[in-house]
Amino acid sequence: MIGSKAKDPQRMADFIDWLYSPEGVEMGCVIQSNSCGPEGLTWEMKDGKPVLTEFGDKAFVTKEENLKVPDEWGGGTWTEGGSALNYKSLGLLDTNPDKDNMYYTYLRWEDYQNKTATELSKDWSEHNDNASTAIERLNSTGKLLVLPGTNYATPEYSTDISAIKEQCKQTIVEYSWKMVFAKDEKEFNSLLEEMQTTANGLGYEQVFEVDKQNCEDQYKAFEEAKAAQ
Repeated sequence: MIGSKAKDPQRMADFIDWLYSPEGVEMGCVIQSNSCGPEGLTWEMKDGKPVLTEFGDKAFVTKEENLKVPDEWGGGTWTEGGSALNYKSLGLLDTNPDKDNMYYTYLRWEDYQNKTATELSKDWSEHNDNASTAIERLNSTGKLLVLPGTNYATPEYSTDISAIKEQCKQTIVEYSWKMVFAKDEKEFNSLLEEMQTTANGLGYEQVFEVDKQNCEDQYKAFEEAKAAQ
């Protein structure tokens, strides 16, 4: 929205349009969307694929503090130049039509994924048809669902349920840490059983039934919205 007292409303409208343009998405480099930043500074094309430059590595991979921007790009630090607007203009799978449908976010680039891969992420990928993200895995198996927007709002818990949930939470957190550091599988299973017994004694099932009903009500709202489209 543009305020009625704006001195130059057209200029503000043009700026908003630019923010959502391919150039604006890249150059804005909004933290919330993990957009790639300007070509030539943070990234460049090599063999038809976007790769991070040395500066991009420092900005996105190692996240170097007080990273200095070259004078030809305006100087100052990288964090000072990033957009402070708190909005997300695109999704993880959105692509730039002006750059051969390259992903706007560097998080989806093969170069970035290779540079940030861990033994855990490599193992997960190998067990999921070499997918690089959960979204990619769900999409390739036809299990990615898009839910329509609704006016559904989860109701607040009653005082009793809120108290029970907090007690269960504390119990689960406490025992989870103990299980992490269990000396062997026998101790782990013993702690797990004790945690479940304690949580159930506190009223875990009551919280579960409330959450289950809320999920069913939310799903019903989704189905009604879908049928109305």
